[in-house]
Amino acid sequence: MSKQDSYYTLFLCIALVLLLEDRTERMKVSLSVVVLLGLVYWVVSCPIDIQQQKIIGRKLRIGAIIKRTEIAIYSQQNLPWSEKQQRLSELEAIEQEADLLHLSIVTSSSFERNPKEDVLLEENTKQILKNLQRFETEIFGFSSLQDSLGDGNNCSCAADYNCVNIFANFPTAETYISQQKCIFIEELLADSRNITVQTFITLYTTLTFSGISNTQKDTFLYTIMMLLSNQTATNPPVFVSHGTDHSVRVMMYASRNYAITQVLTGMNNLYGCINLESKFVLMLQSLLHDVGYIDTPPSPDYKFLHAVIGSILVTQLLEQNGNLGSTILQAACPNTMNLVSDFIRSIRNHNADDQSCLDLNNQGCIVNLNALPPQYNKTRTMLLPYSDNGIIRRNYTTEIALTDPIGFLIRLDDNLDSDRSRLTPPQRDPFLNLFLLRVYVDGPLRNAVISGNKPDVATKMQKAKDDSQTYVREWDPEFSYTTPEVAAIVGNITYKSFLFFYSTYILKQLELNNNTLIIDLFHEQIGNLTYQEHLGAALYQINRLAVSMHSCFLDDKTSFLDSVKVDLIPGTRPNINESTYPLRAFAQKPTYYNNGTVENGILICGLSSEQDCTNALYLTQTSEPCFYTAQELKEIDPKENKKDQTCCDFVALQKLITDLTFPVDNLMCPYKKPSSHKFPGWAIAIIVIVISLVAVGIAVGVVLTLRKRRGGEHKELLSEKNIPAYS
Repeated sequence: MSKQDSYYTLFLCIALVLLLEDRTERMKVSLSVVVLLGLVYWVVSCPIDIQQQKIIGRKLRIGAIIKRTEIAIYSQQNLPWSEKQQRLSELEAIEQEADLLHLSIVTSSSFERNPKEDVLLEENTKQILKNLQRFETEIFGFSSLQDSLGDGNNCSCAADYNCVNIFANFPTAETYISQQKCIFIEELLADSRNITVQTFITLYTTLTFSGISNTQKDTFLYTIMMLLSNQTATNPPVFVSHGTDHSVRVMMYASRNYAITQVLTGMNNLYGCINLESKFVLMLQSLLHDVGYIDTPPSPDYKFLHAVIGSILVTQLLEQNGNLGSTILQAACPNTMNLVSDFIRSIRNHNADDQSCLDLNNQGCIVNLNALPPQYNKTRTMLLPYSDNGIIRRNYTTEIALTDPIGFLIRLDDNLDSDRSRLTPPQRDPFLNLFLLRVYVDGPLRNAVISGNKPDVATKMQKAKDDSQTYVREWDPEFSYTTPEVAAIVGNITYKSFLFFYSTYILKQLELNNNTLIIDLFHEQIGNLTYQEHLGAALYQINRLAVSMHSCFLDDKTSFLDSVKVDLIPGTRPNINESTYPLRAFAQKPTYYNNGTVENGILICGLSSEQDCTNALYLTQTSEPCFYTAQELKEIDPKENKKDQTCCDFVALQKLITDLTFPVDNLMCPYKKPSSHKFPGWAIAIIVIVISLVAVGIAVGVVLTLRKRRGGEHKELLSEKNIPAYS
């Protein structure tokens, strides 16, 4: 309570005493009005400082932006660690300035600040926001607060990314790239991608393709860039990035992993490709593997179609200009009989790594082309020749390095690009993950999905989004899922989108080094979301990587999954006794036979009783709450009606991980409603009125006691003087 509040309370008590003490009606009425107005003013003004709440809310927003900026710094792969530390120190200084400002607000009240001070505090807060945005823009050339990587006017391909020198031998391609929007130039050439593109262009320049002139090479590169530009423009925000930036990073992995012994052996035996030619073919294939997103509806229901569509678009690319692309491929390797067809087939099958698709009744592996949205008539027409009466099925294939090195490497490299750098700037908002978490654990939505009632799912999804926005605003008061950049992401999400985004967001580093997968996790807490409570979700992408690698074989018998170890960097392993596990221990999906039946009791990592599998369950258990049917819930607790808030019992899981100390309830019941420190206005008013009435009661009691005591003393005085008391 401020000094002014104390003085006011004392004045109110004195007024009450005078009110009870005075006997004249006029004075009683006057004092009653004073007391009544005072109480009203106290209720309305004293506990509620709207300006203070507004500024505190903006402080929370500053915290969100600081966290997002920190993420952007960590994500810069080409930034030396010493420079990262310097930038983080500068960011910390801004954060301390914001903390001092916040401290000056919360230790005072509006009674101690005049309006000019309030305006000054708000201006200082806004200035911190501007400093943050300028700070981020100065470092990276863009701000994560913007809708995209650039606005089309603030970058120069020549000045910023040395395009003239990189593409010196290919002027047509260079001119086209320079004329594109900033977002494409950034995706192609920013950060470490610049080095990867230089490596590819240097290799393309150096190699001599028999019968191919430099002008023809320039023409082919130009057509590739046109395709990639369209891929960037249609990059669906509902997924982690599948734009040109992702393709270039996959190409970077290809430039490293092409040297796997079995891959080089396979390229030489099958196609006669030697070292550099193999590297070129595999890097080119990586660059083109996701162009199918250009004509793929941006919905999880149709996502797997991009591989089939991509194979068609790449076929068209290779056939343009008199089969120029095919001729260049065939000129790279002498044994060309199957090179082009294998190149195209590997794009079609690069996502054919889900064993559950062996089950022909699995609806998640089937798309009816007649169900495509009307605006995708071109896509439907394109796919019909590759369908079975309008039905497209997702295949499952194994890829063997010795017999299909192209398919093996693209499947491996595609899944390695899974750390936070894959997220677009709007997707890096930490509070987006908090929003998706709340959607993920929404009980009514989950039950609607299980029931299969699509209209009900749409209704429940809308309600879940509204509830999630309210939930997130406990930490970020200005968060809104209707802003253009967020709306583009959450427009077509499913309840499982949290798993994909969070497991990418949480990965600070993912690197394959000498058959060891090095994993480093971010430590920051987002609201009440910590990766320790959501390890299953945090390592979901690692789980998917393990499942994918289960379909990759070095030879006829040796799965690549068997040769890879996972090293969780020290400090990111809560309650884990060892730091290194076989990658197969992370693969928690069942193994299917070719007829689609599940191999009973066997997981990819082995029997569930094995130590690796037991520990991996702790690591990879998806943090999904279970929702009982009404009858099951009634049997558990007849009085319990809140079925949407009920989580699974943990008996079965506890039997499997009895040797682990991590609290299972946190793992399986991730959603905890935040404890709010904000009280609604009516609650504050009631509290103040009750306190005021208690204070009045105490004052009245004191006055009556004093009057009684004084009356007694008066009677005693009269008695001593033998004067009769007045009655």
